[in-house]
Amino acid sequence: MVHKMLNSPDRPRAIFAYSDIMALGVLQAAKQLKLRVPEDVAVMGFDDIEVSEYVGLSTVSQSLLESGRIAADLLIDMIQEPNRPHQKISLYPKIIERDTTSGIL
Repeated sequence: MVHKMLNSPDRPRAIFAYSDIMALGVLQAAKQLKLRVPEDVAVMGFDDIEVSEYVGLSTVSQSLLESGRIAADLLIDMIQEPNRPHQKISLYPKIIERDTTSGIL
């Protein structure tokens, strides 16, 4: 599917994949089609997995480690104080710009 999209005459200028793993597949397809990233097509993923930094993939970090820590703390609090009122916690994702969108964002 991504090969067809990247090989079409109206190729997108940028692709925002729903995960870093999918974005890595886009990068592989772009390489096979001899497209330059980000000059021909910019690529961004989502999750900020460890490999993203090594390959220079721009991504959205949703702070999985932090959200896991907060969830564990809230669960422990609920176990210790079952009648405690529920809390609403908001965590904000952040864009990590790397080589695959360099100068585009």
